[in-house]
Amino acid sequence: MSVSATRGSGAAASAQVFMTSGKVANLPIRLKRGEGSRVVKFAGSRVRRVVVVLANASTRYDCGERTQFACQGVPRDDAQRFGLTATVVRAQR
Repeated sequence: MSVSATRGSGAAASAQVFMTSGKVANLPIRLKRGEGSRVVKFAGSRVRRVVVVLANASTRYDCGERTQFACQGVPRDDAQRFGLTATVVRAQR
């Protein structure tokens, strides 16, 4: 899977693999300059689902705007767009 985020927006991404046993594996997707990718190998008999989590983790504000947020500011990186491309491929035997 490939992730694209706005550069410098404090974005974060990860994949959560939910196993049929009930365990959950959290796999970070490293973003460098807003771009990242990760291959997640799994067997359909052992994996219930895979969830991709995309988050705007920015802490940048324009301060002094009399809001309830940090420094009474307005978040500078709200409403940023993410892109996600995922492809499922059956492994060859």
